[in-house]
Order: sequence, then structure tokens, then C-alpha cells
Amino acid sequence: MLTRAGIPLFGLRDLVTNGSIVSWGMWLILQLDHVITKILTDGKYPFFVRSDKVERLNEYDFDTKAILVPGDGRIGEIFHYYNGKFALHQRVYKVDNFNGINELFLLGLFKYSFKEHALRLNAQGTVPSLRLPMFTNWSISVPMITEQERIGVFFQKLDRTISLYDHKLELLKKVKRSMLQAMFI
Repeated sequence: MLTRAGIPLFGLRDLVTNGSIVSWGMWLILQLDHVITKILTDGKYPFFVRSDKVERLNEYDFDTKAILVPGDGRIGEIFHYYNGKFALHQRVYKVDNFNGINELFLLGLFKYSFKEHALRLNAQGTVPSLRLPMFTNWSISVPMITEQERIGVFFQKLDRTISLYDHKLELLKKVKRSMLQAMFI
């Protein structure tokens, strides 16, 4: 294993390909080859598609803990973390089997450093899209698992705080609009 200043580097270069399954290191990236068309507003299971919005279905593909990365559109901006039963769109990558790496730590790395890497490798077409080399050519420094856990929890708390402030900002904007409308009626 490569190291940088004593910190192991996990490279995504060592691929083992089996159909649409690509395993790298200790995780699995999976791209589904089917499209599910029975989207429901009140479906039992989350259906992760290529956007922030999570749809619903009454059937699922997986029952696991995973980071889900849309392969088209706003690459490097949308990441979902889910633990349980869920379904995936054909252009959503699933990263799971977190042996030796904390999933929240890896999610933080995806959110805060993967976009720059992916855009550097993107051959811009009509729609930006991820390809397997964008994962396989991404090397990450990985500290001890206890440090990863602390960093992962920190990122999770930071994301929650940001979400709360975003929600508060939206509420304040609504109050402002209401006050402006009341002033000019």
C-alpha cells in the first residue's frame, strides 16, 4: 500500500471487473444495468436518481449501508448516504463494503474534494458525467480508523448545521417577502 508521510493512500486504480461490478480496494462501486419505471409518491423504499430529489418505489435493489453518487448532471455535487433498503437508477454509482474506512469520513471526502478531481477528468459533453476512471484515478489519504470516525462525525455535524442555517435563511426570506407585500398593498 502506498503511503504519504506514514498515512496510507487508498488508490482506486486496482480494478477487478465482473460485468457491471467494479471492485476497488475494500469498497464496491456498482452501476446498475436496468431502469426502474414504477416511481410512486408514496412508495415504501427510497429510489436514488440523478438529482437531490429522492423518489420512492415499492421494490428495492439493495439492503446495505452505502454512499450513492449520481453519474450524470451536477457531478461532484450530489452525494447520498443511506443505510437500509433502497433502489438505484441505472446512472447512480453505489459505494459500499466499508472495511478499513469509515463511511462518514469517505462521504466527507466525496463532498469536499471529489468534485475538483472529477471535473479535471471530465470530457465535457452535453451533460457532465462520471466515468469509472474518475473513481479509479482518485487517491485519498486515510488516517487511522479512530481519527476517520471523529472527522466523519465532524463533517456530519457541520452538514447538519449548514442545513439548519439554509432552512432558517429560507424562512427569513419568506418573512421579508411577506413584509414587503404588506407594505405595498
